[in-house]
Amino acid sequence: MWMCGTIPDDLIASSAIPDDLITSSDVDVLEVMDDLIASSKIVSKCHPQCRSLPPACHSQYAKPNGSVLKKALSFWKKADALKMRFQAMLGEIQKTKTAMSNEAAEAFFSLTQAQYGAGDFRNKVIESVSTAKICMRNRIDNVAGVKLPVFTDVEVGRDKSDNIDLSGGGGKIQLCREKFRTLLSALIKLASLQIGD
Repeated sequence: MWMCGTIPDDLIASSAIPDDLITSSDVDVLEVMDDLIASSKIVSKCHPQCRSLPPACHSQYAKPNGSVLKKALSFWKKADALKMRFQAMLGEIQKTKTAMSNEAAEAFFSLTQAQYGAGDFRNKVIESVSTAKICMRNRIDNVAGVKLPVFTDVEVGRDKSDNIDLSGGGGKIQLCREKFRTLLSALIKLASLQIGD
């Protein structure tokens, strides 16, 4: 377990090293040498009589067996699949955020227009809502064994607030509702992308 040149030539010929030549620092060297020989990085540089393992045993340390290669390949495939998915998600997040800035501005501007046309209709909307019109459904997407949550929006039913103030400013209220519906869909999509990231 000694590298060539560290042991005198007369000791290389013998099979055992005397205990009085091994010190505590040599024990550390021996452990390092065992690790290096096990990883077969210095086997070719070592004198044949210095090897602690027979030459046939070195081949099992030099290359991994089939099960190790299969496991490594499956990890690489999983890493590649996740990397591709996360890159696609980052692109979608960027598109959704830029679209949301415009949609939010349009939605709040349409709210201002509806309040100008129909007056203060906030209390009428709050009183007419009993259940949620839009719900969010959760499902799990499996990417290479990793479970990622995906949210989708689902319209449950018709609201009573659809008929609010049809005479004065009803068209503006309907336009405001559609703009906020688009903004809510984009927000749910963004939440789905960011929670999986």
